[in-house]
Amino acid sequence: MNDWLTVILAGGKGQRMESSVSKVLHKICGKEIIRHVSDNVTYLHAGCVVVVVSPDNLSQIKKLLNKEYIYVVQDLPLGTAHALLQSKEEIPKDTKNIVVVFGDNAIDDEDLINSVMQAHISNNSKVTVLTKILEYPYGYGRIIRNDVGSIIAVTEQKRLSSEEHSIKEVNGGVYCFNT
Repeated sequence: MNDWLTVILAGGKGQRMESSVSKVLHKICGKEIIRHVSDNVTYLHAGCVVVVVSPDNLSQIKKLLNKEYIYVVQDLPLGTAHALLQSKEEIPKDTKNIVVVFGDNAIDDEDLINSVMQAHISNNSKVTVLTKILEYPYGYGRIIRNDVGSIIAVTEQKRLSSEEHSIKEVNGGVYCFNT
């Protein structure tokens, strides 16, 4: 899969953690969350990896990961789509597919991310989104589907309508895009 590019979105402040430390810099099992994510995407393909970071965390994340990644600064945290847009100039022209992984997505391992990428290719999709069903989805972006079951939106917790609060299908933090 040499025609892939990975983008790790690690520019958020992680305010839900109620900590002055960025969410991706918190440790799970003695290792920073961003390092778990980096380890999970390192062997997915031979293409390059772009990491979108906040200006406050650039040097710390760069030093922590210690990899030949491309680092892009997101000066203003204006959401997921805006963060991905920051990497636009770093996408080589011959890139056919992009896999996007949230920088705080330490749970999904290389095998799951790879299976999402394989499904994207097998289905000849333009966009593939990993979703998950959670019994208690509070805090997660909900997957909004139309009458035929197609995803039409991902709505963040604070923007949910009263009917949408009961949705248990959430954004899984892994996307694939055909460029």
